[in-house]
Amino acid sequence: MSAAVHILLLGSLIFQPPKEFPDLSLKCGTLANAKAEPLEMPRATAFLVSERNGFHLEDRFDVFDLWRSETIRARWRDRSGNCFSVSRILRKLTDGSSVDSRTRMEWTPLIDGAALGAKDLDALDEAVYVLSPVDVDERVKPRRSQRQNLSELWLYSTTNENAFVYAFRPRVEGKARSEWYLVTLVSDDPEAGEKMDVWLDDVEWVKPDKKDKRDSAKSETELLAQDYRRNVINYSDWHFTSATNVVVVDNMTDASRMHFISALTNGLPVMQAEYRKMLPSPLSDDSHIAAVRIFDSREEYLAYVGLDMKWSAALWSPQHRELVLYCPEQGFETLLRTVWHEALHQHLDYACSMIQSPAWFNEGHAVLFEHSHFNLDGEIVFDAVPEAVAAIKSNPSEIAQWLQSFFEMDYPDFYSGSSEERILKYHIAWSVAYFLQVGAPEVRFQPFKNLRADLMKALVRSRSRTEAVKAVLSEEVQKDLIAEWLSFWKKY
Repeated sequence: MSAAVHILLLGSLIFQPPKEFPDLSLKCGTLANAKAEPLEMPRATAFLVSERNGFHLEDRFDVFDLWRSETIRARWRDRSGNCFSVSRILRKLTDGSSVDSRTRMEWTPLIDGAALGAKDLDALDEAVYVLSPVDVDERVKPRRSQRQNLSELWLYSTTNENAFVYAFRPRVEGKARSEWYLVTLVSDDPEAGEKMDVWLDDVEWVKPDKKDKRDSAKSETELLAQDYRRNVINYSDWHFTSATNVVVVDNMTDASRMHFISALTNGLPVMQAEYRKMLPSPLSDDSHIAAVRIFDSREEYLAYVGLDMKWSAALWSPQHRELVLYCPEQGFETLLRTVWHEALHQHLDYACSMIQSPAWFNEGHAVLFEHSHFNLDGEIVFDAVPEAVAAIKSNPSEIAQWLQSFFEMDYPDFYSGSSEERILKYHIAWSVAYFLQVGAPEVRFQPFKNLRADLMKALVRSRSRTEAVKAVLSEEVQKDLIAEWLSFWKKY
């Protein structure tokens, strides 16, 4: 029977005809009418490293996350809720990896001697136990373990009758090494077992893709771009774009997607230069790649970031070092502004060695850049936000009395309250950032000229947001700043 005939049309579970996946080194089928579910990026921890010329930020990643992101190569979920994944198990799961961390460059040579061999069944079991979406029990030979296309096949028993977990090695050509693969299917289709059996009959080994082989000679930035590409390479509905200091993955379907991606990849490096100019890092390396993930729908966005972030429209995830967004109904212009906002958060976190700056400072400058544009001479212009101006002008004296406690406000307090109260805090934060950029240079002797840079230096030096605010915004400085802020907005 030909592979094309093996597409099964009965029931809720349908596999498409096999196609080649060079990244997987397999020819296999995928779920029909399914959406891809890319993995989240590895969790990072920031380390401040001393060097001759100062300090630089070093990202170290959870080794289990690095191993998992290399191993789980594809996941799909169809409209009926069937979930299917394919993992390529190249490496053993190292002892203690769940609490260990490495840079990407360190991890590359670390895994060289940890290849999973054909007879390493205990190591295979360990990998399957942590990768399977359901609990697995013993490894057994399935009813049909002998297949011309496979060198070895194992079935793992589970407590879930709707789950199917198989590990196999395909037959390979020449001197190629037969690698272990794991496929998992969770489906309540009564014929799921038979359809999975057909899938296994049709799987074939194909020549591996050498382009993305990990190389310890590559820089951290190159390895990040490589990992970001691998994250979506096996999905037909996802795209990868790389440009100067920017990598983007997206599953946008709008016809004007290419115009937006061009505007993003051309505009973000320019905007990053403006961030560095206004808010210079005290670290020796203030240039970091922006990793941007854009979902076509809000539903997919929430499935990725979690329901606890359902209040958000976009976010900078410092733990995973990426900007995560979705396409709003208002269109791409709104989405670009959102990128400028979230990328400012990214810049400040990197610039301050992942020590969060004060809430008003962080959000105020993010809104400042969100509402900005470049004029015909290529100079950045910071636009007034009409709603914020109206809110400040309505009662500037009362707001001024509140500013001292506002400068010390932590993030939970900043984001708390009703929607109207939260919006007012954003307006006030913007008004301070706008004053520091537009109004402060006009104050005699420019007493606040270095305030922003000094605050960032204090953050890195003290490793404490509270201590940094005390060191830079003394009671006297705050008094002068609030007085000049009030004078500016009364005259505005």
